[in-house]
Amino acid sequence: MPGIFLDDLQGIPNLRNLKCLDLHGCELSSLQWPEIIKLSKTLRGLNLEGKKLTNLPIELVHMEQLTYLNLYGNPLSNSTRMNIQNMFINNTKVKISYEPNTYWENVCG
Repeated sequence: MPGIFLDDLQGIPNLRNLKCLDLHGCELSSLQWPEIIKLSKTLRGLNLEGKKLTNLPIELVHMEQLTYLNLYGNPLSNSTRMNIQNMFINNTKVKISYEPNTYWENVCG
């Protein structure tokens, strides 16, 4: 699948039909979360592998189309993982992965 390479995430909201966003290997600051949240109506796959995240913004729960969230390689405590599971408790279609990126091809392939 061809990719688009961006220097930052400010242009992301202009990609209105974006289905998958792979941020593995990219720098991500909390200031860029609003740019990701703006994709809530279209984004199906979000790969946050190795981002050194210790928590996620609650706004992710509004990502209506999200079916895959990869959190592998982030230092998330067990209580934080439970909080993340609870965030998506009403959205049973979301698969949250803490394992290496194995499901990505099924969603974004």
